[in-house]
Amino acid sequence: EGIQAVRAARAIIDAHVHGRGPPNLELPASFDGPGGVFTTLKTYPGHDLRGCIGIPEPVMSLRDALVRSAMSAATEDPRFPRMTPGELDGIT
Repeated sequence: EGIQAVRAARAIIDAHVHGRGPPNLELPASFDGPGGVFTTLKTYPGHDLRGCIGIPEPVMSLRDALVRSAMSAATEDPRFPRMTPGELDGIT
């Protein structure tokens, strides 16, 4: 499930920085229950922090927390400018 979460986060970020809504995510049923998540984005190959936002408490479904956290890490971390489409290939 971790690999699926990472792939989903990448798809969410790609759609968000291109101005599209979140993609239709095919995730296991376990993502529909309450859960917390933390999204950390780093540059590649430098491994410098590029964005980090989390929803650690299970206040929403894991699916919704993943969407919100991924979009926020890419565009709302106050320490960094909004991520641009040109940065996507250099982010892990």
